[in-house]
Amino acid sequence: MGATAMVIDSREPDWVKNLELGGLPKTILALHCSDAMIACDDGNVVLVERKTPNDLLGSIKDKRIFHQVTEMATVTRWAYVVISGTISYG
Repeated sequence: MGATAMVIDSREPDWVKNLELGGLPKTILALHCSDAMIACDDGNVVLVERKTPNDLLGSIKDKRIFHQVTEMATVTRWAYVVISGTISYG
């Protein structure tokens, strides 16, 4: 499976918008669900929801993460949650 294009949500921080994935064509748009979408040459789509540790905990507390993951799973079976940052106990 090879990737053919990537879309990054326009509400993501600049460091995410500037990510490169092996020279893959990239578009910045407001996405309905997920923070990034990767189109694959076999017709599949990979969706990625990015969470900071604090956002992950907050979205578990308010149950938002469960809605987000369920919505992504209705689009593709290739749905992932990625935690960006350090999780620490404190």
